[in-house]
Amino acid sequence: MIVAMKRMSRIGLCLVIGLALALPAYAQQNAENNDWQKIQNEKDDKKKAELLDAFIKKFAQSTRRPAADFSLIELYQRSRDNVKILQHAEAFRTFAGADNAAKSQVFAQAMTAAATIQDVKKTAEFGEAALQADGSNYLVLAFLAGNRLPNPVKASEYAEKAVGLSRPAAMQEEQYQKMQIRMHGMVAESMFAQQKFKEANDHYPISLKANPKDHDNQFRYGFALLALTQMAAADAQKANSEWVAAMSATPADQAKADAARARQDAASKQALDYRDAAVEALGKAVSIPGQFTEQALLLFDNAYKSKNKGTLDGKDQFLAQKKTELGL
Repeated sequence: MIVAMKRMSRIGLCLVIGLALALPAYAQQNAENNDWQKIQNEKDDKKKAELLDAFIKKFAQSTRRPAADFSLIELYQRSRDNVKILQHAEAFRTFAGADNAAKSQVFAQAMTAAATIQDVKKTAEFGEAALQADGSNYLVLAFLAGNRLPNPVKASEYAEKAVGLSRPAAMQEEQYQKMQIRMHGMVAESMFAQQKFKEANDHYPISLKANPKDHDNQFRYGFALLALTQMAAADAQKANSEWVAAMSATPADQAKADAARARQDAASKQALDYRDAAVEALGKAVSIPGQFTEQALLLFDNAYKSKNKGTLDGKDQFLAQKKTELGL
């Protein structure tokens, strides 16, 4: 009986200790629920924002975060209080319970807020913080690239990554296409500057299809096409040399000769295709007034004569046709 009483005593002691530990937690949860209900009942945006801010500070590790943070930032956006958005985003960095998706969303909103008040440093800082959390955040990539932040080199990298991403579910198709066109233009510009003309050639047509009256890009596109013409012509010449070597061997290597001839024909055709496309692009660049008019005209004349058996016959009519096509 004494043993049983001792056992009951131990059980009773455990229950007391358990209750002692549970009561503060229960009280904390009850206080959190009460405060949250007050937030839900509040109709005034300013007061609701104050309650949310106090709630987040009081219950920093609440399971209602980051939903509470999103709600608070939305209220700040409504009141156009961009400074408070930035302040809250700074504080959000210390929230250990935030996953990458939440971090990217909050920091992206802070990026936009910083841009609105023209704080370039914070715009770049929060934009890159958003990408650190989610490197595939299309809106942030496109925003930083379009604003050439944090620097032109990184902006080009962001644009190149953006063109490979599909449309975000929340974005309208028309808006996405407009952004993609701009991103393709930026990538083309970057590739051109690096003399990566083949890569630039993959992006210029997309950009120019949307804005054919872009004098600068028409000129650069034509220039890139002429560079590709020369490369293809060099490939054709190399293949021809291989054909001569194969046929001059003793005995002649017909298989190698045939392969070389096939490469020569393909490269020669490619060179002509590039040249003809360059004539079109440079003709449009000449037709649109701009900073490269003189250079475009010189390159156009040379390419046009190459296509037209060494003469400029029909040049004026050709350029007039380009103006008509461009609506000039």
